[in-house]
Amino acid sequence: MNLQDSTTNDLLYLSFNQDASCFAGSTNTGFFAYNCEPFTETTRKVFSNGGLGIIEMCYRTNIIALVGGGKNPRYPKNKVMMWDDRNDRCIGELNFPSEVRAVKLRRDMVVVVLDRDIYIYNFQDLELLENRRTIENPNGLCALCAHTNHRVLAFPGKERGLINVELFDIQRQVIIPAHESDLMALGINYDGSLVASASERGTLIRVFSSASGNMLHELRRGAE
Repeated sequence: MNLQDSTTNDLLYLSFNQDASCFAGSTNTGFFAYNCEPFTETTRKVFSNGGLGIIEMCYRTNIIALVGGGKNPRYPKNKVMMWDDRNDRCIGELNFPSEVRAVKLRRDMVVVVLDRDIYIYNFQDLELLENRRTIENPNGLCALCAHTNHRVLAFPGKERGLINVELFDIQRQVIIPAHESDLMALGINYDGSLVASASERGTLIRVFSSASGNMLHELRRGAE
């Protein structure tokens, strides 16, 4: 959840890890992470030289992805810094031609979202694996399956209302005509079998099969 547009909140970003057992937040002065059950703080870092606009955990490991943000960014907004929280240092970085809108992690993959591009890297050595073009995507919409045995990625297509689903395990792409207007929300379930979306109109949530692209459910605001 990107909160950088708020003028009254020092909290800039908030996100759960892949299995929702922890969450992390970034501020104008650093970042923190909490365990959900039992509810305890697991780490907190305060920096004297700037804030962080994006933070993403990798399960419960010590590796965290950071992007600068806030009033005085600690890092350039076009860089992803891979932070080793155990040793308090950056162990890698990725540079881009424009501002990073979102980052998604899993144990074998790093996904970075720009305004019109998505870059997919190998987690171990940060080698570029794939690059995909999208429609203008200022909200950084992207959903990455967290299941170890299923590699599925969903993101906006090249035209309004389209969702692209990459099924990496079988090297197949599914294009879903999800909405007539621009996408505003995008999610995927744990094993990557379902994709959910909402448009800028905000009246419908649609759930699709990631394998076939068929719509399985439609939930309308105000309907019983």
